[in-house]
Amino acid sequence: VSVLYGLIDEARLNGVDITVYVAGGYGEVTRQISQVEAFIAQPVDLLIGAPVSFTALTPVFQEAVDAGIPVITFINDNNLEHPTAKVLPSYYLTYGQAAGEIAVDHYLASDKNGEVVQMAIFPGPGGLAWTGATEKGVKDYIIEAGLGDNFDIVDVKWGVSEKAVQLALIEPILLAYPELDYIVGCGPAAEAAILPVQAAGRVGKTHIVSTYITQPLYFAIKDGSILAAPAEYQQFAGRLVVDAAVKFLNGEEPGVDFAFRSAPL
Repeated sequence: VSVLYGLIDEARLNGVDITVYVAGGYGEVTRQISQVEAFIAQPVDLLIGAPVSFTALTPVFQEAVDAGIPVITFINDNNLEHPTAKVLPSYYLTYGQAAGEIAVDHYLASDKNGEVVQMAIFPGPGGLAWTGATEKGVKDYIIEAGLGDNFDIVDVKWGVSEKAVQLALIEPILLAYPELDYIVGCGPAAEAAILPVQAAGRVGKTHIVSTYITQPLYFAIKDGSILAAPAEYQQFAGRLVVDAAVKFLNGEEPGVDFAFRSAPL
């Protein structure tokens, strides 16, 4: 929703027409391919693509390029050989390392400092650049903090970033590890973890860290259900990609007149 707002409002401010199709989830590869094909058929002047797969959208993105439609990849990386530009945060830093820092800082300030604590990680769907970067960033931060022996990462569970899917992954972990100290997960995982943590009587003992913030998570942080979440400024990512598109359509060159890859700071 935040990204969509940024896209549409920045297009309005620039006086350009924008049409947005929402795939509806990371399982909707076929639907998103059909949506891109519809844009090619119109045709559009430029395509901004937030691919639900690192590789599956590549042939249809290449089809757009071959039809003379520039493609800017957005939010999720993709292996298209020659995209016009990319607006991609470093998920290693903004999701993984940032979430790891939250957990480490909390641990060091807690009465468990010096003890071994248990952590489970729920990065999101497998096979995507951002989820792999999330897992690596969390683990690397813990090791770089010199706490590799203090954090026992009991499991890493992959699944579509939908609340019901994440709940089905989290509940067995809470049963298997009743003393679990930290749940670190994508937004829907963090949101899904709230009720089972409460049901297990682990409020204030099993601490939930989201790897990014959403509106429901903001309120969950305010009421204490979730420890914390880093912010990636999704609205401004939407604004940046429209800005890159407008600059390119106005004749500016990526990598020369504006950054080939950019992200909000």
